[in-house]
Amino acid sequence: MQVSCWATTPWSHSREADDALMETRVIAVDVGSVLTNFAWAGLDLPGRRLVSGGGARPDEAAVSVLAALTSGIRVALGFEAPPGSPG
Repeated sequence: MQVSCWATTPWSHSREADDALMETRVIAVDVGSVLTNFAWAGLDLPGRRLVSGGGARPDEAAVSVLAALTSGIRVALGFEAPPGSPG
């Protein structure tokens, strides 16, 4: 039995062509503590362009997300946080 992947079908595009059609901003947030140990970084795809160098301020991360959304750019937001919620 032969199984073919969607990428081998004649009507598919290359991954680069698909990425060019769907711009996405990826934001990763590390929440150790919002006040003392917070960091974020972001990339705009498909070009893997760094988003303003990231930073240590939660409001800057939020502004980056909102700027992308108001420009019609999709946003993927990921969090890393300790298992318990900070108290």
